[in-house]
Amino acid sequence: MSVPSNVAEGHARGHTNDFIRFLSIARGSLAEVETNLSMARRLEYVSEEEKDRLFSQSDDLGRQLTALRSAIERRVDKPKRLAEDDPPPYA
Repeated sequence: MSVPSNVAEGHARGHTNDFIRFLSIARGSLAEVETNLSMARRLEYVSEEEKDRLFSQSDDLGRQLTALRSAIERRVDKPKRLAEDDPPPYA
């Protein structure tokens, strides 16, 4: 529950930098889920097949979170082009 909650909280804050930060926190929460899943397997709460299936889903979600964060960071870091009619920034 922590992963989607962090995504939602970051988005709800309304500031891009907060959203980026909370996407990183969500990625960390996903690592916690993976750790818990590994422990569940060692304790034989889940089968090896179930662990592998869930790790595959976790990998997919991790890539999605990273791609979203990267896309937002690129948008924020992208320099704005001046319109031809705009005065130079040093005028």
